Order: sequence, then structure tokens, then C-alpha cells
Amino acid sequence: MTRIGKMLRCFVVALFSVKG
Repeated sequence: MTRIGKMLRCFVVALFSVKG
């Protein structure tokens, strides 16, 4: 669960970064 959570969080952060 922790790995999935970290992966998801990283993905969300990347998405937000790309979105601006």
C-alpha cells in the first residue's frame, strides 16, 4: 500500500507540475 501511495503521489505531483 505504501509503494502504491508513493507512486500515486509522485504521479499527481508530476501531473500538477506539467499542468502548472
